[in-house]
Amino acid sequence: IILCAGDDFIIKNFVQEFFHPDRGFVKTQVVVIHRNSESQLSENVFDMRLRSRLTIIKGQPLSPSVMKRAKVSKAQEFILISTKSGVSID
Repeated sequence: IILCAGDDFIIKNFVQEFFHPDRGFVKTQVVVIHRNSESQLSENVFDMRLRSRLTIIKGQPLSPSVMKRAKVSKAQEFILISTKSGVSID
């Protein structure tokens, strides 16, 4: 799964719900494309127990070079979540 969202809160909620213990063990690898660096995002959002199932790529979600690094062509799902207002938070 490729997940693109500009808001840390949205990413955190998605990851927590997707990997919730009630779902059992999920083998799926999630690639998060985000504008912030990996260290900033992982410190703010992710539980360290999930790090082995997450890859964070810094960049703009629709950039061809970022899409290539994320291996979008091999992904089974591509999820792009906008902010509620639709306005860029940058």
